[in-house]
Amino acid sequence: MVGAIPGKTLMGHKRVVSYNVGSFTKDNVIGKAGDSFIGHEFHHSEIIDLPDDTLFAIRLERGVGIKGELDGILVKNTLAAYAHLHAASYIAFAKGFVDFCSNNR
Repeated sequence: MVGAIPGKTLMGHKRVVSYNVGSFTKDNVIGKAGDSFIGHEFHHSEIIDLPDDTLFAIRLERGVGIKGELDGILVKNTLAAYAHLHAASYIAFAKGFVDFCSNNR
């Protein structure tokens, strides 16, 4: 829409409503590599035409994500994901988010 992340968003007839289980593969604004979470995803869009060098921060064991088992596109300090983690499943979220923001002013 504004070029903040690579690829194009396609709004279509696809509808995803799912619980997901995933883990972070890279440190990011909401988590550390190796940490896992549960959550959900709800979307009517898909992201297409992604460059081969797109960085993903999430690997899903359950869920649809962006590209196969990958979710969470990383661009600088931005994490763009369909996965919405449930904060009670990943209690380090709040402290990690505040720490990340404090260290990346």
